[in-house]
Amino acid sequence: MRKLTKLFLSIVIGSLLITPTGLLAKDKYVIGIYCHTFQPPWLILQNAARMRAAEISEEHGVDLSVDIQAPPTHVDIIRQMNIIDDFMAKKVDMLVAIPVTTQSFESVIRKANTANIPIGLFITDQEPPVGAHVEWWLYNDDVNGGIQVGEALARELNYEGNVLLMHGVYESRWNNFRAQGIRTALNKHGLHILDEQAADWDREKGMRQMEDWIVRFGDGIDALAALNGEMALGAHGAMTAAGLDFIITGWDGSVPEAEAILDHRMAYSVDMHWAEYGVQMVDLAWQTLQGKEVKPKRNILKTSLINKKYAKMLLKRTALVKNKQKPKDWDTFKLDYYRENVLNK
Repeated sequence: MRKLTKLFLSIVIGSLLITPTGLLAKDKYVIGIYCHTFQPPWLILQNAARMRAAEISEEHGVDLSVDIQAPPTHVDIIRQMNIIDDFMAKKVDMLVAIPVTTQSFESVIRKANTANIPIGLFITDQEPPVGAHVEWWLYNDDVNGGIQVGEALARELNYEGNVLLMHGVYESRWNNFRAQGIRTALNKHGLHILDEQAADWDREKGMRQMEDWIVRFGDGIDALAALNGEMALGAHGAMTAAGLDFIITGWDGSVPEAEAILDHRMAYSVDMHWAEYGVQMVDLAWQTLQGKEVKPKRNILKTSLINKKYAKMLLKRTALVKNKQKPKDWDTFKLDYYRENVLNK
């Protein structure tokens, strides 16, 4: 009996190999991903993450899966905390999440650290609180994206005019970086910002805010720069209802935005590369789960300006990923290829 017990223990201990970071090497892993919503374009990120996890599973002979959760609305701090608590109760192997606000997310990072669950952040460059630890970051160059859309807007206005700036949530770092880039470009060309207000990334609130601006400024509005597509589309509804016509730009890279650009309801937007986010966050998580230290810890996705030509390409690519089919340029989404061939060019 003792020999059988020793043999059993040796088999068990031998199968639980310790990785360099102290994680147990296993044949089954679950990544818990917290998103803002299940609506497009987040669905593209989520589908890409699932596709990449299945690909890695086949390549490495493991069972790597993603458990994706989201609240009904973008700005729901209480629901965010409940979802994170649920992930921890499930004992996910890795947590990947986007903060609702900078302040609210500090407690999430500390919770993950206390539970010894590695955590990565995306769509933010937020520093962890003192004494806490984040494995890696994946985020856009939002300032540059703001400059891209601001420059395009200035050209569209022939370098003169009055612009409104519609924020999402002031407490969000990516909101403020987007606005910083737009202001930089507009100020460079001498365009005047009439007013700045927030509409919580929401289409209906964007429409109501635009209605208020129309009452205040009327036909003195030459353009609106909205920091996401939903607010921009809501603002367009208010504009047409008032019988006005001014330039509107958005930000996201969603299907409704691309369609709006093609039928002249929106002039420009910014592509956040949602499929690339899904692929690369799973690549980064897989490196962590293998016990590899991610270097560099800060991983940046470039932004792309969406004009009519780009919108056509975006719709084709998005349709494929929505149906869980890989586009022809799928391999370019992967982290190693992107770092080597795209990021530094």
